Amino acid sequence: MYSTKRLRLLLIRLSWPIFYSVLAALVVGFLLFFRLPSLVPGFSASEVAVRASAFSVHTIIKNPLNAPYKAALLCLLKLHHHGALAMRGISALIGVLIVALFYYVLSHWYTRRVALLGSALLVSSSWFLHYARLADPGILYGLPVIALAYGTWLRITKRSGLALFVGAALMALLMYIPGLVCLLVAGGVWQSRALYQHLKRQPLLGVLAFLFGFTLLLPLGYGLLLHPSLLRTFVGLPAHTWPTPLSILKNIGSLPYQFIIRGHVNPVVNLSNLPILDIFTLAMASLGVYAFYFQRRLHRAQLLFGASIVGIVLVALGGPVTTVILLPFVYIFAAGGMSLMLQQWFTVFPRNPLAAIIATTLLSIAVVITGFYHVNRYFIAWPNAPATKQTFYQKP
Repeated sequence: MYSTKRLRLLLIRLSWPIFYSVLAALVVGFLLFFRLPSLVPGFSASEVAVRASAFSVHTIIKNPLNAPYKAALLCLLKLHHHGALAMRGISALIGVLIVALFYYVLSHWYTRRVALLGSALLVSSSWFLHYARLADPGILYGLPVIALAYGTWLRITKRSGLALFVGAALMALLMYIPGLVCLLVAGGVWQSRALYQHLKRQPLLGVLAFLFGFTLLLPLGYGLLLHPSLLRTFVGLPAHTWPTPLSILKNIGSLPYQFIIRGHVNPVVNLSNLPILDIFTLAMASLGVYAFYFQRRLHRAQLLFGASIVGIVLVALGGPVTTVILLPFVYIFAAGGMSLMLQQWFTVFPRNPLAAIIATTLLSIAVVITGFYHVNRYFIAWPNAPATKQTFYQKP
């Protein structure tokens, strides 16, 4: 009888977390897979070019940059899955991974309430949806969130051997993405003490993990050795020209303009010339920068500011790195802004449950309205724009 009662209480206690987890998974799956093959009439030229770059193992070795994405695409092509659902499904699955890891990071940095609101803001963003539903490796630039999640997990795990092997595998994976080598160096410095502690516990496994990561990087090294011209793209520089200091400064200055006032006219990843961010996300991200500034002695604040600066410079170089590299950082700042708002509210009303409900409800409504705007912008306005129809015209 006592065991039955304990089991019933356990099921009651777990029912709401399970319900919210299933609901969140359904929302994320809907946003990333709804009408994935049919939202636009065909493929864009960039999607066709990516498919051609993964036509065979030889073509991937010839240009190993973004090889993990190309390898997944090659497997689908060998299985005769040439449709839009299969090709864009790779990016969508990467998008699911980004959202899950983003929530993991926020849940360890903030409360579960802020983690849910921040993740909802990210997954409903048209900025995120454009890249996560496109058959293009551009979504890989959202993967620095893996490094954030790994760094968060590394500080709490006791499994040193697993931590070292996971770190080696993640390093090898991210090295294939052009320009991310700079962020990996910054992340390695940030986690050097934690890595050293794990390496001190398992020195032999540390050596084996290094060899494992080195083995995974052999195709990249071989490709760069055969085609040294790819080195410029690998480090994030333009393929044919050197950026001048003036052009870099102009590109840095244009980023706030794109985020706030007028985005680039690119029908593949934007609706007309609308700005990337909405007013609510912009306000929360600004508050988040303010909050993190006063927490600048924390390791995570230093990492976030440092990684954001490196990402801005990489985008400003005018090379292969796109603004997507800033996506997780902007929305982490936005989550920090929402956390600050709730903290200030709870400071004024520390023991009033009604005030807590009102604050959470108002902030949730703001997130829902913002998400509604972006979902309509992406699913309704963008596919019906004439420029979009003219861009996505090629058949598989």
